[in-house]
Amino acid sequence: VSVAGVLLVFHTSTRGSKQPAFVEAATFRIRSEIELDRSTRFSRPLAVLEINLGSMADRPRVQMALETVLRQVDLATWTSNDRLSVIAPEAAEDEARRLAEQILEALAGLYPRASVGLAICPHDGVDPETLGASARAAVAVAKPESVVLASETFRALTVGDRSVIIADASMLRL
Repeated sequence: VSVAGVLLVFHTSTRGSKQPAFVEAATFRIRSEIELDRSTRFSRPLAVLEINLGSMADRPRVQMALETVLRQVDLATWTSNDRLSVIAPEAAEDEARRLAEQILEALAGLYPRASVGLAICPHDGVDPETLGASARAAVAVAKPESVVLASETFRALTVGDRSVIIADASMLRL
């Protein structure tokens, strides 16, 4: 566009509007595998968050609250009536913890007993099953309004000359 002899150049994105953060479980699984492959192949950070709302979810309200917090690259899916999973590409531990805390803030008015379990690739796993299980183990021991890292969900005990690792969330409570 030319105005009074001055050329104005407008840059616009060829991408459409923001992709929806919430997807069906099958889509979440496929994207998780793609992101995990990229993460391990190129040594890029990635986090999986498991969110426990503490009570039956009003899904539309939860999704609206989280849409304001989740980044464009993040993806979420419902795993049960009171839980959801989020995959956060390019989120190392510090950024993933900040995201988890922002999620708790966004949900505080709706679900004050919500908690988040956090698993980081590759430390807590390199495949969707292991990372998901690590995040679920973390949220299983999380107190309301808290974020727990998967690395905090196991204990190493020395029994004689052997080391035993307890990684089951129910056993950690003993």
